[in-house]
Amino acid sequence: MTEGSPNKLSLKGYTVNVDTEDLINIHTKEWVLAWCEKHHPHKFKEARALISNVLKEPQKEETIGLFLDKKA
Repeated sequence: MTEGSPNKLSLKGYTVNVDTEDLINIHTKEWVLAWCEKHHPHKFKEARALISNVLKEPQKEETIGLFLDKKA
């Protein structure tokens, strides 16, 4: 972030303005994800295995529509 604006990121001569609401959403999601990983690490292992299987066999019956279904 730059001194003039806490929402302006500067890298090698390029600047990106980031909306405050976007920053709030990003950091909120990071915080929630960190909490989930701390309290439910087994779900991360389960998800990793699931994604790995989907990438290996994307046309398998149980993987079709997997990412469109929002049920947990």
